Amino acid sequence: MSLFLITREPEALNNEALSAVLQRKFPSEVYRLGKGQWIVAAPYDSAQKFSLEAGIGAGKPYTGTLVVQIQSYYGLHDQKVWDWIKARF
Repeated sequence: MSLFLITREPEALNNEALSAVLQRKFPSEVYRLGKGQWIVAAPYDSAQKFSLEAGIGAGKPYTGTLVVQIQSYYGLHDQKVWDWIKARF
């Protein structure tokens, strides 16, 4: 299982639509960090493969979306974020 960070401008069009797609395709494997920000656990070995499966690709309504596969992590955030990541990393 890999972790992917998806980020968009908080006020970007289709943020809620993308959130619904992620929840539908990866139920119980989506952590919403904030508006336009998610971490998703999924069985793909690249950000491109994950993006295509999630429907984030050329010609899709999610222009301006950045998808990054997480190789390591560090930072300051709520403990529940770290617990969620640790359980899936």
